Amino acid sequence: MLNTLKSGETIEIDFNGVIALGPSWGDEFISPILKKYKGKVKLLNHSNASVKATLQILKEIREKEEGESKK
Repeated sequence: MLNTLKSGETIEIDFNGVIALGPSWGDEFISPILKKYKGKVKLLNHSNASVKATLQILKEIREKEEGESKK
């Protein structure tokens, strides 16, 4: 399905109803999508404390990796 993403389309990841999101699962599932489709991914309903914390951790990891790849 993701291989057929057309120009102008976005991917929506909806966390509605998610009680807990672990960094390991988030890194395996969400991180590759965010890397491949940078700027085309919308994260919805991510106000849950567990989801917010995990997304923040993943963001920090991505920023660190991007900084290291520029060296």
